Amino acid sequence: TLKVERDKAKQYLKIAEVMMLALDTEGQVVMINKKGCNILGYEEQEIIGKNWFDLCIPPETTREVKIVFDNLINGNYDPVEYYENEILTKYQERRVIAFHNSVIRNETDEIIGTLASGDDITERKQAVEKIRKLSLAVEQSPSIVVITDPEGVIEYANPRFSQTTGYNSEEAIGEKIVSLGEQSGELQKEMWDILISGQEWKGEFYNMRKGGELYWESASISSIKNSEGIITNFIKVAEDITERKLAEKALQ
Repeated sequence: TLKVERDKAKQYLKIAEVMMLALDTEGQVVMINKKGCNILGYEEQEIIGKNWFDLCIPPETTREVKIVFDNLINGNYDPVEYYENEILTKYQERRVIAFHNSVIRNETDEIIGTLASGDDITERKQAVEKIRKLSLAVEQSPSIVVITDPEGVIEYANPRFSQTTGYNSEEAIGEKIVSLGEQSGELQKEMWDILISGQEWKGEFYNMRKGGELYWESASISSIKNSEGIITNFIKVAEDITERKLAEKALQ
């Protein structure tokens, strides 16, 4: 029956793990579920009947978001549209919501409002931005940064590595770090014994550029472990200290 279906719909809206929001053609809130209220910090009665754009959209983006809404109401967009925007909570905290919007039509196929499901992606966006900044920092670092697998095979080398050694990233990735000039012998054994035990290795040693020229390098190498404590990678951060060594020798 219609009542049974209506009750099912209400139950779904209540337990949905995303914000469910219905607006009329003027942008007034006609329905919001429990998840939506939790995200916004409002009680349902504090939102119903209020203008969504005045209450929950930051002033500087109100016009942009309203244009998207008006285009939906006027039928200028496809029935379902994905849109990300910031919302303001009751406590003026900003959250980023990924909305999937659709229009609501009456019996005569006239658009009478919109229905949106919104996923709070604030933490995800922050994590992506943090990774982006970290990536830029490594790419632009004045230090050599190299990441290898547990066997010492290079998986990543930043631009400073290429500038210092003469090997571009295509030449380096997939090669063992020792095959690109890293010193072998006792120093190499000591280094790996320390690293596979999970400790950090620090030291200075001769290295070799692509053309065969030797240079001094000061390096710090440490392990990267997964959540289970298993070593998945090694990371080396190093500096070309040749000029410093030459200056010290001249001084002596």
